[in-house]
Amino acid sequence: MEDFENLLALILVSLFLGGFLIVGFYMGYRYRDNLSLERQKERQKKYRPTHLRETSRVPTSSAADSEETVESPTA
Repeated sequence: MEDFENLLALILVSLFLGGFLIVGFYMGYRYRDNLSLERQKERQKKYRPTHLRETSRVPTSSAADSEETVESPTA
């Protein structure tokens, strides 16, 4: 009977340590993932103004240009 109790104690300790390690690895993974997302957001903030300056240099078509190309339905 004593061997059975020792075996149960070993199983319980193993389950506890295994669960502790799994939760620790999962929390570390989520922490690292959140850090990489924050770094990505910082990079986007850092490079956003230059991207907007480049797109603002592209000439856009005016409303008059678009009206000239559209055919009227009554014609």
